[in-house]
Amino acid sequence: MFERKLENATHEAIEALQAALEEAGAVFIPDNDSGGIGVRLKFNRSDTKRIATLESEGGIVAHDDVP
Repeated sequence: MFERKLENATHEAIEALQAALEEAGAVFIPDNDSGGIGVRLKFNRSDTKRIATLESEGGIVAHDDVP
């Protein structure tokens, strides 16, 4: 509901959302002397390109939760 600004998000909801985004590859950047607050993917452009190539070749061999 807070996405549509119908109510304020609870602290627990914000923490859960941040944890889910971090698990998916987001990195939260704090406000500091070298820059402002932000979010970015933890993979750089080179890593992303390499991963895309591996995935197009059948994917990376790893444990999968899919039954």
